[in-house]
Amino acid sequence: MTIGEIIKLLINIDSSDDRVFNSIKTDTRKIEKNDIFIAIKGKNYDGNDFIEEALSKGAILCISEIEHENSIKVENTIDALFTIGKYIHNKYKTPLIAITGSNGKTTTKEIISYILTSKYKVLKNECSHNNIFGVTETLFKLDDSYDVIVMELGTNKIGEISYLSKLCSP
Repeated sequence: MTIGEIIKLLINIDSSDDRVFNSIKTDTRKIEKNDIFIAIKGKNYDGNDFIEEALSKGAILCISEIEHENSIKVENTIDALFTIGKYIHNKYKTPLIAITGSNGKTTTKEIISYILTSKYKVLKNECSHNNIFGVTETLFKLDDSYDVIVMELGTNKIGEISYLSKLCSP
């Protein structure tokens, strides 16, 4: 995926920017050269305060809710995460198995993934990273080398499983 594709996807402006990025991150502590940083505004922090840090660490582009040089301004960065994750999953059309419930999600995901790796290349979310951040972080790793995705979906509020299901299309 290129920077131009991201620009078209998020703000519907054609761009000839054919630079390829490595990954998309929401945490500046994990930023590497040629990553995209999405500035999430949370209860205890504002990702917009870390744009300069992300750029200094080599971020090729930032996505934020404020005007900033080297940044795409969007209405809502969580929606941007969703949009990019959905686009990537639709691009590759990789079958996705979703695991949810009140107990045993991580164990079940690990068992299913283990069984499937005997025949397929499997992408799965790490540990119990099962919210919008963990699910999209996993989808950002998707490429055409994977045969199947096994995704654990968690919830902290009413409607979150429905939201994540729309993102994943299990």
